[in-house]
Amino acid sequence: MYLKSQLSKKKAKELEDDEIDAYCRIARDFIAMSDEKVRELIKLKELIEVTCDD
Repeated sequence: MYLKSQLSKKKAKELEDDEIDAYCRIARDFIAMSDEKVRELIKLKELIEVTCDD
């Protein structure tokens, strides 16, 4: 992934169709994960937690 601030300023799509397809395929796996499993993967640095500053 990348930071939104790293995107070019042109009016291109942010994600390509194949990237969107890949995220859709793995979404079910993430949705099915327990909170405990997510915390474990974050601790192992297999996942990173993304927060939004409003």
